[in-house]
Amino acid sequence: MKNGSRAGNRKELWAKQQFASHRQRAISASWDRTPKVWELGSGRELHTLTGHSDDVTAVAVTPDGKRAVSASLDRTLKVWEIETEEVLATVTCDGVATCCAFPEDLKLILAGDAGAHLLILHLEEAKPRN
Repeated sequence: MKNGSRAGNRKELWAKQQFASHRQRAISASWDRTPKVWELGSGRELHTLTGHSDDVTAVAVTPDGKRAVSASLDRTLKVWEIETEEVLATVTCDGVATCCAFPEDLKLILAGDAGAHLLILHLEEAKPRN
């Protein structure tokens, strides 16, 4: 996505071009029901995160760049392991999920839905499986 060029299909970006960036990567919310991870220097798509059943309205990336959260018209928030494209958690909201964020230095996800609810979710490290 050099110099304002577009990559991907024309339905790519949500209305306000929701981006969350970390280092040389960015993640975009998309009308094709997927968040997409991009390499900023080349504009190359690195990952497509599939699992939502409706348009993605917002995205955010953890401060370490390893995980992302997406909000969707399907009334869910999904937490992703970016490199493996795995859904780590799905949270169902009372209304359409409209926004999400990872506050700096906190192990929290803040999110909101169209029902005027603020969700505060605690991130935990996965425990090793035996």
